[in-house]
Amino acid sequence: MQGYIPNWAIYFTTYEWSKKQYASILSQFHSDRDLFVNFLSSITAGALSNTATAPIWTIRTRMMTQTRNDDYRNSFHAAKKIYQTEGLYALYRGVIPSMWGLVSPTTTTKRKQQFFFIRFTSVFNFHFMNI
Repeated sequence: MQGYIPNWAIYFTTYEWSKKQYASILSQFHSDRDLFVNFLSSITAGALSNTATAPIWTIRTRMMTQTRNDDYRNSFHAAKKIYQTEGLYALYRGVIPSMWGLVSPTTTTKRKQQFFFIRFTSVFNFHFMNI
């Protein structure tokens, strides 16, 4: 849980913010910009959340795979020890390969969610504000 909550909090916050930013910028160039705005927003949100939470996943993996129980006492000790012995780069190992996974699943999933939400609300004439 220590990694998922910050990851999704950063992702959804960044997604909504970047969607507004890209929509205002791209409105000057494209009339039908919805798909491209969603694509850019999901890539931006995924990249930022991956980068921000990478140390959490590194520390979690190291603690789970430690051979002796005295290597890391807790998460803070693990972060300190990794930083002191291997440097800052060690906390972000594996971030670049994880960015390759952003393109397909993130963008298509978010686009499908919005597609079905729009279809559901338009077919059933359903408004969430009236509940």
